Amino acid sequence: MAIGVNPAEQPELAGQGAARLRAAVARRQGERVPPRLSKPGQILAEAEVSRRVLLLAELHAAFTALGVRCVLSRKHRLVLRYEAGLCGPSGPLDPHLHIFTDGGTEVATTDGAVYSLASGGQYPVDDPKAVAAKLTSDRNGS
Repeated sequence: MAIGVNPAEQPELAGQGAARLRAAVARRQGERVPPRLSKPGQILAEAEVSRRVLLLAELHAAFTALGVRCVLSRKHRLVLRYEAGLCGPSGPLDPHLHIFTDGGTEVATTDGAVYSLASGGQYPVDDPKAVAAKLTSDRNGS
């Protein structure tokens, strides 16, 4: 395997997807692995993804106004052999906003009601400017 793990020697890692395998190996080596923001591989309706992207874009704009660099990313799961029954369907996944501050990197997502952070915090989507100001001051130690 690419990361040097033999599932026959470590059966607790066998049968896991690549991301789960990398996370398990990282934990074993003492590295910090951020928590998942949503269920892995959860396919969303395009309208729901668009709504979430719009909310994250508002948060992105609030961070940009404060001089904080952010990147909004979308993912699309592609399953080539759906009829085999081993994998779920193809479709859009939960979008993420990657926030780069002097205090470190944070990842935000939303369910439409709150912004959820990989570090565990949750903030209402009502006022993205206030959320950006709070997170920027918290991350920069101000």
